Amino acid sequence: MKKLLIFFQIGILFFAPLAQATGTSNTEAAHTIIREKACLSCHIVPGLLPAPQAGIAPLFEGLAKRKRLVGGLLTNTPKNLRRWLKNPKAIKSMTLMPNTALTDEEIEILIEFMNSL
Repeated sequence: MKKLLIFFQIGILFFAPLAQATGTSNTEAAHTIIREKACLSCHIVPGLLPAPQAGIAPLFEGLAKRKRLVGGLLTNTPKNLRRWLKNPKAIKSMTLMPNTALTDEEIEILIEFMNSL
């Protein structure tokens, strides 16, 4: 019984931030994901303070207006953006973009957020 209680407590600690994120507005949820996945290390995101080296990767702002993604490799469609966010190295093996292990739900939140900028 103690093991089950410990497992439950660990689960609450692990999943509570995600539950909080999904219970907030899309912008707040996206900001939470962006902070947790360290996107600000390379990207500049409106409304969030960037890290000193941010700006080495594309801006989130204006993404919806771009015709191409990944340095011109992909047409800017939701499907291609999902593929890129899910596994960047499968699209461009030498990319500096890490696989941040985004869930499908997190990807949808980010796409909606980025397309609103």
